[in-house]
Amino acid sequence: SMMAAPMEKVMRQDQLMLAAIAASIAAIAITPLVGGFLALLALAAIVRGIAQGISQPLMYSILGRASTRHGASVGLRTAVVRLASIVTPAVMGVAAETWGIEASFYLVGGVLLLASGALALAAHRFR
Repeated sequence: SMMAAPMEKVMRQDQLMLAAIAASIAAIAITPLVGGFLALLALAAIVRGIAQGISQPLMYSILGRASTRHGASVGLRTAVVRLASIVTPAVMGVAAETWGIEASFYLVGGVLLLASGALALAAHRFR
């Protein structure tokens, strides 16, 4: 969270959050590519950790400013995260069973990156 505040001076909050989320997704999706190289796998884990360390505090900050009922917005975010933690592994498992474990990382990562791109376009359009 110490990195999020200075980075907000360089990028708008919505852009920074979407970039951090996309970086986190990409770092996970490339796991099969870098899995054989410990240094690259460690680098991907570091990128994911930094990206998540930026996006999570930023998300709470945005929710807190956007909502007069902070508890309701955080509760909604928690519900969505829990739903995603149930749905994503199930979808990834089906993809792994159908096309293989490596393809499941690319497929789910690609879908999530496309969804992030669509969200970025929507945020830009409704800004």
